[in-house]
Amino acid sequence: MKNKTTRTVLIVLSSLVLLGLTVFLANKIYQTRQENLAPTEPEAVSEACTLEFSIKPAPVEPECYQTCDPDNDLCPNGLVCQEIGGNPACVNPDCPEEEDCLCPEPVPECYQTCDPNNDLCTGDLVCQEINDQPVCVNPNCPEEEDCVCPGEPTATPTPTATPTPTATPTPTSQPEATTTPGQDEPTQEPTTIVQASPTSPPPTALPEAGSILPTLGVILGGLTLAALGFFFVF
Repeated sequence: MKNKTTRTVLIVLSSLVLLGLTVFLANKIYQTRQENLAPTEPEAVSEACTLEFSIKPAPVEPECYQTCDPDNDLCPNGLVCQEIGGNPACVNPDCPEEEDCLCPEPVPECYQTCDPNNDLCTGDLVCQEINDQPVCVNPNCPEEEDCVCPGEPTATPTPTATPTPTATPTPTSQPEATTTPGQDEPTQEPTTIVQASPTSPPPTALPEAGSILPTLGVILGGLTLAALGFFFVF
């Protein structure tokens, strides 16, 4: 009887252990159902490549007399970035004041090379070819290199008038009195000057404004009334 009871207990315990193992394995299989069963294959790692782009607009080249950056001179066609009136602008370095960046042609003078198509010689000079070269000459005597014809008067500078200094009057000395030996030196006698002092008019007497008698009468009347009051009281 005792052996039968021991066997029954062992069977029950074995059944409970098997039941626990079954539940544990079932739970483990349920958790790992989506995992790769190959132990040598690595797990897939998701990686993403992120790229960042920074697009800068291309710098715009300023034109003539437009605002520019002195640190980044982008002026085209030989222009330079220079401050004009306190503001940096693209200008022609030969004539920065010209807003169209075109320098005016210099006017040729006497016997300087000129352009026959546009006669820009100074004064009355004209552009003619002398020895196969167009130069500015005097039309009356084109051979003269100084553009002054022989016999023509040259302009003489007018002398400037120099101011004449004015004479300063010299003070004349007064003749001094000479003393003859044996004569007494003249002495100056004191002269008494009488001046009339203004006399003040006598003070005008002011008229009396009133008499003292009424005042004395008022004082005496007051004293009398005071004496009568004391008399009736006592």
